[in-house]
Amino acid sequence: DVGVIPTVEPGRPRIDVFIETYDYYTDYLESRLRLWDKAIRMVADLDEPDNYVFRHRVKVCEDLQAGGESPERSEILSRARIFAMPPELVTATHFLLLEETGQWDTRRELVDVYLAERDYVYTEGCWGQQALNAYTRQMQGTEMVLRNITRGGPLGGGWYNGGNLCLVIKEVTGKEPEYFLSDLRNPGEERVGRAEDLLNRDYRATLFNRKWIEGMMNEGYAGAQQ
Repeated sequence: DVGVIPTVEPGRPRIDVFIETYDYYTDYLESRLRLWDKAIRMVADLDEPDNYVFRHRVKVCEDLQAGGESPERSEILSRARIFAMPPELVTATHFLLLEETGQWDTRRELVDVYLAERDYVYTEGCWGQQALNAYTRQMQGTEMVLRNITRGGPLGGGWYNGGNLCLVIKEVTGKEPEYFLSDLRNPGEERVGRAEDLLNRDYRATLFNRKWIEGMMNEGYAGAQQ
């Protein structure tokens, strides 16, 4: 279960969040997702100083009603912070489009496909329902995107998940967020760094490294694929 920590303990304001997660959470770890949602909703109802989750919840509710949502649905969606693909969707088209550069001409085309696949909300009362208005509204004000790397490397896929989201946030809000990667591959050596810096390091260690390339050449088809 979850409980509210008094603000005196962390000694800082309650910072608002926008959570975009993956199908393996929505389909296989739903109980964990529901705990996240419960924690957010609890804090969203706390009227206290420096609680940005509460402050934004009130404003979002007003904006959603002004945009045509019913008062009841607006109340539910104003507390929602978790979004993902539709339940049980296996393959995301926008991932495939990144590599099929002949299939699109502008970044806006990528954004439109992304929005159509990621605007499903996961909160009590609207679990797994499409909610584009809430998705684009809750995205407003996002200053930083953080993605985790737990295996492989930044070039192994971790970078473009967050890169997609940064592109969408910039297109929707008009402001590009900072992009950080949290490297969790080695216990005890966890680090957080700018995505650009970690990508550059990965390039030097692999794609621009003759020793690495020769090692891959010794691994047959798997090395060629890598």
